[in-house]
Amino acid sequence: MQLRLLLAFLWCLAMCSVTTTKAHEIQLGINSELGFQTNVLKTPVDPRVDGIFVLMPIVTLSQPQEALSYNIEYRPRFTAYMTTEGIDGVDHLLRGRGSYEIDARDTLFFRTDFLRTRQIRNESAIDAGGQPITVSSANGTSQQFFLELGWERSFSARSFGTASVGYDRWDYTTENNIDNQGFRGEVAFNHVLKETLIVGMNAGARYRSFAASRVSPPSYNTTLNMNLSFDYRISEKWRLRGAGGPAGVFVEEQAPAAQTVSRFAPTLAGCEEGIPCGRLWSPPPPGGPGDCLTSFGRPLLFGCPTSGQVGPGVPGFLTDTSTISLDPSQRDLFGERTRSLTYFLNFSLVRKFEKGLATAAFIRNEDAGNGFGTSTILNSVSGQFRYPLSEFWDISFSALYTFRESVANLQGSAISAREAIGAGGQPLTDQQGRTLAEANAIVATRRISNFEQQVGLAELRLVRKLGPNSRFQLFFVYYNQRDRNGGSPWRSFDNVTGVVSYVYTFDPYQF
Repeated sequence: MQLRLLLAFLWCLAMCSVTTTKAHEIQLGINSELGFQTNVLKTPVDPRVDGIFVLMPIVTLSQPQEALSYNIEYRPRFTAYMTTEGIDGVDHLLRGRGSYEIDARDTLFFRTDFLRTRQIRNESAIDAGGQPITVSSANGTSQQFFLELGWERSFSARSFGTASVGYDRWDYTTENNIDNQGFRGEVAFNHVLKETLIVGMNAGARYRSFAASRVSPPSYNTTLNMNLSFDYRISEKWRLRGAGGPAGVFVEEQAPAAQTVSRFAPTLAGCEEGIPCGRLWSPPPPGGPGDCLTSFGRPLLFGCPTSGQVGPGVPGFLTDTSTISLDPSQRDLFGERTRSLTYFLNFSLVRKFEKGLATAAFIRNEDAGNGFGTSTILNSVSGQFRYPLSEFWDISFSALYTFRESVANLQGSAISAREAIGAGGQPLTDQQGRTLAEANAIVATRRISNFEQQVGLAELRLVRKLGPNSRFQLFFVYYNQRDRNGGSPWRSFDNVTGVVSYVYTFDPYQF
């Protein structure tokens, strides 16, 4: 549905606009790749080496150099693996950029992206060249939708300002990742102090809501940020841009809602000798078991998705259920509100050579959480170098390092259980003679969980121009990802990709 709405919006923008003197253009292309990967499943253990084949059609709709200018690009990516079964599939990328000059002083602009890729986590980092970093795997599908609308106004020959609003949404098919959506608004003012220096300031507000998960209730983030910025052309070869300022992050988590659970179940294998233990069943979440382990009189924390107190009456049968509701007297143990003060930065340094170009950048900003957590800060350092070796040969090298930390205040409950005693004073058992459990007490629990992720990437690319419409590419990519949840050990994987690629674009068709 989101894809159809986005296509309709972009088509209306292109077709229903003010008539201009130049025709619209549509251009078709095709990119085919043949290569290998050393870890096609992106797993920390037992990496699988396999060959890959990629076929990627490219459709571009544009109208340049007019009052209304836009560029809309769609790239479906068909990926096939030579020996690994069950992970072939299609990824989608739809991207749009455009602007409309109302008059000499006012301009409207838009940016939009739709990305659907098969992977357990979707990297939202942007490299120095402005391209998104994504990693495909067989573990699930991630979907991102982004839309920004803005207005730019020139107040004088030396001053101009912008105002924009944006919306983004992340959806996952894996139950361990948390769907979220965000809204933001920003205003900025810039002034040309002199020919080589532009200074400015901007202020923005962002609101992001995270859906409930098996281990945490819904949460809501509000971020307020103000930056001072500059754009300084040091010389003909050097240019430095930067922005930074304080940011306040306000997080609110809802209290867990009441749920209905079974009160009894058979004991589990593997319990401590002499200590009976049992299971309390809750409605199973999508794709996963719906139980929580209990020990008689000994709560096992963080195991159950419910909280509160057990209602009156203790049934004596395996199939009976009871609603566990939140105890109002312990409401302060749930529904957390936190405030924190941090900072955001965005710096880039550009060096022009006689033929080539080098860029380095550092960005610290709010992040969508990478499918986890309620408050996330993403730090990224990236660099890129491009150089034409000759009229036909180009070489480029790029590198990226990101560090993401998500802070989640996980709410939950532990159920203390005891041996179920029947009317005759004897323990209740099921048909197999296993002891049954009954709920004894509900204990509210809360813990702070820090999810950390580090990503490193390096790419070397060699391009050979074969003609005005075609080119040959050879590139190697090294990728490393490390994850850690709380105080657990780091889990990491590497993947090396080598690809030979051929790209052909047809002449544009005007209409």
